[in-house]
Amino acid sequence: MLNLRDPRLRDAHQGGNLNLGEPNVLPQLCELIAALLSAHSVSAVTVWEVAIKQATGKIEEPADLPERIRDCGFATLAISFEHAITAGRLPLIHRDPFDRMLVAQAKCEDLTLVTMDPHCQKYEVSVLPV
Repeated sequence: MLNLRDPRLRDAHQGGNLNLGEPNVLPQLCELIAALLSAHSVSAVTVWEVAIKQATGKIEEPADLPERIRDCGFATLAISFEHAITAGRLPLIHRDPFDRMLVAQAKCEDLTLVTMDPHCQKYEVSVLPV
């Protein structure tokens, strides 16, 4: 069973199977998630990665997905100098700079990283594979 008080950091893969473009789905989802998982954080890195994926055509709809993520009510995890130093010093298990930053943030902030990426699961950080 998931401990709802355990802080979690979401990556860009979360919600990938949801049709966020359906009317009323996102507001209801955001309300439910905010109510149940108020201790959870979304990194600015995740919104940045989604925006870049949209710019490169890897994610098309909804066009305002970064804003929707921002407005969901999650606590925001900004990038700090400590996060940057830690990310740069991680072993080169994974070369994706976004995922490396999420691993570093989880490590520095003692968070559990919720991810489907098997490379992230190889680091010495708490991970909840989905």
